[in-house]
Parts: sequence; C-alpha cells; structure tokens
Amino acid sequence: QRARVADLRAALLNNATQRLMDDGRLDDAKALLALALDGAAGDTRAALLQNLANVAVAQAEKARKAGRLREARQYLQEAQATGTTSTTMQKQIAAAAAELDGQLAAQKGQEGGTCATLTTAQEQQRCFIAASQAYAAKDDVDAALAAVTDAVKAVDDSPENQGHNILLLSD
Repeated sequence: QRARVADLRAALLNNATQRLMDDGRLDDAKALLALALDGAAGDTRAALLQNLANVAVAQAEKARKAGRLREARQYLQEAQATGTTSTTMQKQIAAAAAELDGQLAAQKGQEGGTCATLTTAQEQQRCFIAASQAYAAKDDVDAALAAVTDAVKAVDDSPENQGHNILLLSD
C-alpha cells in the first residue's frame, strides 16, 4: 500500500514538473523532482532520476546560451550524478559535456590538452569542433582551423574509425 501511494505521489509531482519545465521554471522543477524521489523505488525512481537529469541538462543549455559555461558544466555534472541508467541520456550528457569542455578550453587556449583526454574519439571530436567554433566566433581563424584539424586527427587515429572520416556537426 505504501509503495503504491509513493508511486502515485511521484506521478503527480512528476506531472507538475513537466508543466514547470514547459514554463521555464527549471529550479522549481528540480525541487519537485527531489521531493518526488523521497520514497520512490524501482521503475518509478529510475524515471524520476532520468527526469532530474533532463532538468539539469536543460539548465546547462540555458546557462550555455547565456555564456555561463562553467555554470553549464556544473549542471552537466549534476546530470551525471543522478545516476540515470538511460543510455540515451548518458550519451546526451557526455556529448554536451565534450562540447562545453571544448568551449571552456578554447577560452584558455588549451583545447589540445583538454579534448585529447576525453574517453572516446567521438567525444574528442565534439570537443575540438566546439573549440573551433569558439575560436571562429572570436575571428581567430588559425586557431579554428587547428582545432578542426585536431578533430579530424582524433577520428583518423581512433580504433573505432575503421577507415571512415566523418566530422560530427554540432547543433
């Protein structure tokens, strides 16, 4: 009986969370999800954790668009910390983090050391492309071209490449 009541409570709070997200009230949505997690278990808890990660990713995107890159990276770390088991969500978080890392590294002129340490060639490539875009936005053509060259090299050197050389385009 308690589990059923907890699930019902979680469902109601989750529905309210969706409305808050639609209204752009991300902090309130996060607070409601934290409340909904109290007592939730099993599939309900997993869904709530994924939604909590969704909110953190939305907060990161909002901060990124406002130019607050460090804050955006912190939100992505929160999304990772939810422990969501959704492979799709984990990939989305990793891709967004790689792009932010590239933008942050470009601010310091350190994209080579930052991007090259990422786990997969795809993450490295996203990082270098984001750095290239950041340099291009500052009209630093040489640095932008160097970062694109590094993106191509990351793919060329990767074992998963298998002879393909496709650049990912950031959204």
